[in-house]
Amino acid sequence: MASEPNLGLAGKEPLFPMPPVTEQALRVAVLSLDPVAAVRFEQEFHGVWQEAVQTDSTVPMHTFLRRWAVFVALRRMPARARRLRELEQTIADADSWDSAGARAEEAVVASEPNLGLAGKEPLFPMPPVTEQALRVAVLSLDPVAAVRFEQEFHGVWQEAVQTDSTVPMHTFLRRWAVFVALRRMPARARRLRELEQTIADADSLAAARPAAAEMAAMLDEAAREAAA
Repeated sequence: MASEPNLGLAGKEPLFPMPPVTEQALRVAVLSLDPVAAVRFEQEFHGVWQEAVQTDSTVPMHTFLRRWAVFVALRRMPARARRLRELEQTIADADSWDSAGARAEEAVVASEPNLGLAGKEPLFPMPPVTEQALRVAVLSLDPVAAVRFEQEFHGVWQEAVQTDSTVPMHTFLRRWAVFVALRRMPARARRLRELEQTIADADSLAAARPAAAEMAAMLDEAAREAAA
């Protein structure tokens, strides 16, 4: 977006074309128009994700996108944005966008984990299977994987909206819950890396089969922990 927008006709020209109604495009637009509102955008975004998973419905996601699209449409015209602020001041009521408040981040990872018994004790309890709790856990275990988590998270959001289904969201949460369950035990995480290396180095399917079987058993165990 231009740093020196041409306001034209006393601000009646838009600062930029109306963006696509996607979370990524709206995020950029909201940030350019109102950095304070961008904070609310992020808070609502994560709250809506959780609501969609809990209700098994994408309706909250579509509502979120429509609401923020209207926010952008109203404010991308400087003259209209000014008039909106005047009307808001006249009404003098609290802005409904602020009523929800901030959601507390779930604390998952102990700051001084006790590894115990050669890494056989977990670094931290199994977190809730929510995107916020898993995000914290993944970041503490593997910062590189945390980048993949964010990429997948935004991709899954878009897929859910496009397909009008929460299945991709549930699949995403289950997959990353298993990732955390596997790696929160240091000894098991080490063994997983050893098995992955063994399979990578195997020169035949038969040579890789024992390691693959052990890895499958570990995945089953981790999946049970994640589902508990």
